[in-house]
Amino acid sequence: MLTCYLDESTAHGEADPATCVAGYVATGKQWDKFSRAWNLMLNEYGVSIFHTKEFETEEGRKRSVYKGWSKKKRNRFQNDIIDIIVGSGLQDVGIAIPLSVFRAVMTPDRTKKYGKTPDGLCAVLTMMQAGGYAWDNKAVYKQAPSFVYERGGAYKAILKWAHQQLTTESKVYREFFRLSTLTLAPKGKEFPQLQAADYLAFNSSKRSSHVVDPNPPASAILETLSDGKKVRRARYPLLALYGKDGSYVRHAPTAERLEKLLQVLEGDED
Repeated sequence: MLTCYLDESTAHGEADPATCVAGYVATGKQWDKFSRAWNLMLNEYGVSIFHTKEFETEEGRKRSVYKGWSKKKRNRFQNDIIDIIVGSGLQDVGIAIPLSVFRAVMTPDRTKKYGKTPDGLCAVLTMMQAGGYAWDNKAVYKQAPSFVYERGGAYKAILKWAHQQLTTESKVYREFFRLSTLTLAPKGKEFPQLQAADYLAFNSSKRSSHVVDPNPPASAILETLSDGKKVRRARYPLLALYGKDGSYVRHAPTAERLEKLLQVLEGDED
């Protein structure tokens, strides 16, 4: 049986802030392997609960256990995080949508349905993506994954709504999602899976914002996309997490691409 742990992140402070709902899908055996290794790692470093923003931002480190850590120690900790996620065989899923792209495809009816921010649409599409992974391997998994998300998150109602859309409203996916559940859990030692989801969502929202930023800093390391556009290079964590096999996470879809995804959703409802 598959379980998908999800988290949400918005890249506040960026020129075009992107919102991402992302996480990992895995079997119970894979999650057990991950959880044991993750908690052992945190104990080794003296970290109680890992919050990505505390570790990845200079301001966050000032008020956390990471204050005073050398760059060498931070790099070692980061590499251990990545090694555990990759070594546990987790499958990443998610979508990050910049605010400008979201606004470009919203109509009054869509705003009423999905809300004024990308959270709801990200949630639906990520759950569909997790279900699609199971569907592609349905000879093994038989049904869509169940979902776990952080208790107390501001997007609780949105995720509940998104899950209901797939389990009861969808004509295409309803039967496959019939046994899927949605559970709240604290982002604590008992659920380190949510900490991995937080790590992915944070870095993916940053990546998405950097792809659409028309004026990257002069000091930024750039890469050239397939369309010839120069953007800030993907941050090391994502490059290391994805490896040679790439990723299921969608970054910064164009308005045209997002419009097509919405039409698929709306066609399913009809």
